[in-house]
Amino acid sequence: MKIAPNPKGEATGTENRKAELLEAALRQFARYGYRRARVEDIAAELGLTKGAVYFYCAGKEALYRDSVEWALSSWCSSIERAVAGVSSAAERFVTLARRSFEYLSDNPDLRSVISADPSIYSLDPKEDRFAVVNDRARELLAATLRVGVASGEFRPELDVEKASRFLYQVYITFLIKAFALGEGDEAAALYEAGIDIAIMGLAARS
Repeated sequence: MKIAPNPKGEATGTENRKAELLEAALRQFARYGYRRARVEDIAAELGLTKGAVYFYCAGKEALYRDSVEWALSSWCSSIERAVAGVSSAAERFVTLARRSFEYLSDNPDLRSVISADPSIYSLDPKEDRFAVVNDRARELLAATLRVGVASGEFRPELDVEKASRFLYQVYITFLIKAFALGEGDEAAALYEAGIDIAIMGLAARS
């Protein structure tokens, strides 16, 4: 069930309750995995009946999808806030890249869900179950590249669409390596080196 924001952009009681439900669901899925998590336990955490949960979602599968989508959307919003006041495209790129990684390190429930279900991120767009929110994340990167091209910080001939897709796939690969495959510190160190290469390039400058 999707709840549209009200005209003033303020959260209603129903929207707040839905957010609480999705947060509680994410905790249960992180703790027990999809198979062992139970709708009645999620409901009980909020003092709801199992039937009341179905006011907000069609069932367990929908609750899982909505809770993951909600968590990914919150992640995007956090990154948008982090780069909002950064004017330099290069600094914005670094902030975006680092904050994207740090956010998952700081959010163990989402990290656990992704670790158990790495297909949340797919390198094949046709198999992306969360294409809307993942496209939103990639657009943040593309917007930064466009700012850099317009300001002269990045090469004027840069193909923003292809570059953003390439860099986003690199980012997804390292998320999976670090948080789904358990490569942790090693993957994080390689990712940091990749940020430097992306900004500075490989060619020597005259």
